[in-house]
Amino acid sequence: MGGVPGLLLGILFSAGLFVWVKIDPSRLAVVALSPDAKPMAENVFRALWAFCFAAIVIVVVSLFTKPKPVSELEGLVYGVTVLPKEERVPLYKREWFWATLVGVIFVALNILVW
Repeated sequence: MGGVPGLLLGILFSAGLFVWVKIDPSRLAVVALSPDAKPMAENVFRALWAFCFAAIVIVVVSLFTKPKPVSELEGLVYGVTVLPKEERVPLYKREWFWATLVGVIFVALNILVW
């Protein structure tokens, strides 16, 4: 299972294990074979709570702030930025030329050294 359902299932399973071990610490022997399992579970649980808190803050801030007009976002956001027109550039100033040259040299050196 992947995506959001898998993430939610993992969070619920981790939180359930944490609560189960927190209520009865002797259950740690059932849950994990490592003596370091309890601190790791606590760290994962704290990280999950931090993630939930951050998501809530983002949603609240998004709901209560007024969006900026497009004119203010121009130059800051890629989708709103006016892209300059490409002018003709010499061959040695093009990225694909150098990428091809490096690739050819790499293959030639591999053949030579092999």
